[in-house]
Amino acid sequence: MKIAIHREINRLPIYFQDEIMVNCFVGILKVFNHFSDDGIIQLTKKELWEMSGIQDPKYREDIVKTLIKELTRSRTYEIKEEGTTLSGSVFIISQNGDELKIEIPKLMQPYIFTKFDKQIINKADKKEKLTLKELDYWDSTLRKKSKELVLIEEAEILGVKGKYAKRLYMLLKPFEGTGYFVMGIEQFRSVMEVPEAYSLAILNRNIINKAQAELEKKEIFEFIVESKGKGRRKIEKIEINFKILPTKNIDNKASKNRKKSKDVKVLETMKEAKNRENENISSEIIELREYAKKESKNLPQSKRFEFLARLIPVKTVQDIEEICKEFGVNFEVR
Repeated sequence: MKIAIHREINRLPIYFQDEIMVNCFVGILKVFNHFSDDGIIQLTKKELWEMSGIQDPKYREDIVKTLIKELTRSRTYEIKEEGTTLSGSVFIISQNGDELKIEIPKLMQPYIFTKFDKQIINKADKKEKLTLKELDYWDSTLRKKSKELVLIEEAEILGVKGKYAKRLYMLLKPFEGTGYFVMGIEQFRSVMEVPEAYSLAILNRNIINKAQAELEKKEIFEFIVESKGKGRRKIEKIEINFKILPTKNIDNKASKNRKKSKDVKVLETMKEAKNRENENISSEIIELREYAKKESKNLPQSKRFEFLARLIPVKTVQDIEEICKEFGVNFEVR
């Protein structure tokens, strides 16, 4: 599954100390991409824990509290291309027992893509007719915002290990077409959150070279090393030449995190609506059905049933047989 990130947010430091925070950040963005129309989503603490990718199978409340604290920490973000400075947190999180409500502050909303945004962008790309409301939003906001869209592959970024490798992957992704990335060295240090004490030699050895090795190990990019001229010229920018390797058949790990309270309710409604004759099914339900079919087709047979079982509650063997038949899943009573 592709995750939409705003180019400017992608080129800013996100101030996270380790890779589990990056996992949570992109995981939350994915949920906004696919399930939020109004800049608000709902998760459980356990779902946030699963997003982090922590290998410990035992759920720990103290770590979840730390995740929430870091996700809502107030920062200052300088968007130099726009001459804009934003101070505050990207997310506001309210807690009610195990339930989390995550909201994007209004001033941050232009830099986060929601389900509504992606729907309109897709319609505009296909030259489909927009409603008056959609057309007004497209002209006033989304036309410009859509040009800043960066798509990253969820399975790839979750498969990459290490904070620096994940961040380098995110930086290189918009430049796959040219295979050439360049950024001023000071901005690169800031975006990658390189310790100030690191010299250029340590930056290359401990961060860039290791991150590139991880991305090559995962067979995502191959890096092209060009010989440098001799001499002591001042280094003012980071240049990286690379090429894309053939896509691997990576299991979509994020499909395991798709049991969201909101979409479970919608899919329950979808199942009920299917059995009611002469009743119009809402466009949202149709979209979710197509979404479920498309996503399940991208998974191997061994993973499809698990994916659907997480989304659609079942009570009887007959229910399972009906769902498997509709979504083309091999069914076997175990």
